[in-house]
Amino acid sequence: MSKGETMSSILAIKLTERNNDSIEFQKILTQYGCQIKTRIGLHHGTEDTCSPEGIIILDVAGDSNELQKRLEEFWQVKSIEFN
Repeated sequence: MSKGETMSSILAIKLTERNNDSIEFQKILTQYGCQIKTRIGLHHGTEDTCSPEGIIILDVAGDSNELQKRLEEFWQVKSIEFN
């Protein structure tokens, strides 16, 4: 990387029990909040029901290894790194 460039990562986290996982998940994201540039949540839902499963996509500035390891303690995580 040249001077001034920073590494960026995309993390996709699969939550299987969104209602049960949300408190712990939010606690972890708060710890790494300064690194998280964008957060997108996707789940299948209708007007009548809300799926317990969902995918959260994070755009993370800098080294995301520590955040990824922390999330992997609870959930399935996939990552893509960009220089």
